[in-house]
Order: sequence, then C-alpha cells, then structure tokens
Amino acid sequence: LRLPPGLRVAHLQAMELRGLGQLLESSLPNLQELRVLDCNLSGADARGLLAQCPRLEVVDLCGNTLGGGAESDDRPRSAVAWPRMRHIRWADFRHCSLEAEDEDALRAALPAGAVAEFRVSLESSSPGAGGGGGGQHVMFDDSSDEE
Repeated sequence: LRLPPGLRVAHLQAMELRGLGQLLESSLPNLQELRVLDCNLSGADARGLLAQCPRLEVVDLCGNTLGGGAESDDRPRSAVAWPRMRHIRWADFRHCSLEAEDEDALRAALPAGAVAEFRVSLESSSPGAGGGGGGQHVMFDDSSDEE
C-alpha cells in the first residue's frame, strides 16, 4: 500500500484494515495526525503503522484490539515494544482491550508531556475521593415514553 508522502492528516473509520501496518511500502514523514477508529487493527498493525510516522503529534486508535493477548506472534506481550513516539501531544487508546502492562508499554513510548487516554471507567481512581463514584456522576437519559 502506497500513501502520498506529503500526507499530513489521515482519518479512517469503520473499515477492515487488519494487516495495514505490514502493508505500508514507505514511511509517512509528514503525517501529523492519525485517526484509525474501529478498523480491526491488531497491536502489530498499530506498531508497524506508528513506526512509519516519525512526526506524529496526534494519534487516535480507539476501538481497535491492540492488546489483551490478541497478538498473532508467540512473543509474550511484555517483550513487545511500541515505537518511540517523540512528538505525540495527544493519544487515544480507549476501547483497545489494553491491559495494565500494555498501557505501561505505550506510556513508555510517549514523551513526558503527552496526554494519553486509555480506559473508559466509571470508577474513580483518585485517592481520597470518597467511596464509589468519587464525586462524579454518570447519567443515562431514558428515551422511552413510559414513566
């Protein structure tokens, strides 16, 4: 697969792109923003893709199965390294089946000032926030006509 080397922004959504990381024929040296949402990427696909984007500032891989033992090779996940993403300012890895060690490996590949989103959780992780919801409320609106 050959993409234009001058490409700066790419947004792909709800496509079957498994294997994309291995199919790229050249790097994307000017790509600054990459959003590949719900495209059935594996962790190996994402690592291959990110390795081809040295100037990436924004990455959104939400909805792809990047972790959780979904790797196709026989290496343990702890031995799988993510490419160093030196310029990332914001990253979204929510709904990616990432476990704690997957998240740790990704954090290690990001610069210190990067904002990264990993999990969607209704529980508070802040200490001393008080029981249960930590002062946060989640509201679900009922659209039915019944009362």
